[in-house]
Formats: sequence, structure tokens, C-alpha cells
Amino acid sequence: VFHALNGNFEEEVEIERDDIESTGEDYQVVGVAPSKLNFRNAPNGDKIGSLAENQTVEKLTVSGKWMQVRTPAGYVGWVAASYLKKV
Repeated sequence: VFHALNGNFEEEVEIERDDIESTGEDYQVVGVAPSKLNFRNAPNGDKIGSLAENQTVEKLTVSGKWMQVRTPAGYVGWVAASYLKKV
């Protein structure tokens, strides 16, 4: 489940989808429950949403400690790579 932020309220909102080519590697969000993993617009950038524990995402690229990922719904953003496990 993907949660996007709209102001101070968590709700479904449209954010930009990207057609970046996938690496074909899937990862799963781990170690964040009961909280959620911040989903950002750039490495250490603004929070644009969150990902729940066990959410599966596609790896797109890596920049330092950050991984750019695509959600099953096609949303692209950056997360702290230390909270992802290859599946």
C-alpha cells in the first residue's frame, strides 16, 4: 500500500510516475513496523509518501545509502536502502 502526503494529511494523491528502466530486482521493506518507510523525491529530499512493512518495490538505481525504487502502482521515489531486503 502506498500512502502519499497532501499537506499535513495522509491520503491518496496523484504524484508523478516515471518510465525509468528497471533493474529487474525486487526488494521488500523490512524493519520499519509499526511505522512506515519514508518515500522521498530525491536522496534525503522531501517526503512525498510512505511504504508499509513488507511492501515490495523494484530497484531502479542506487546513490550512496539511498535506493531509487518503483512501487507496483508505478510511483518512483527514493528510500533509505538499509530498510530494503532483496527478494
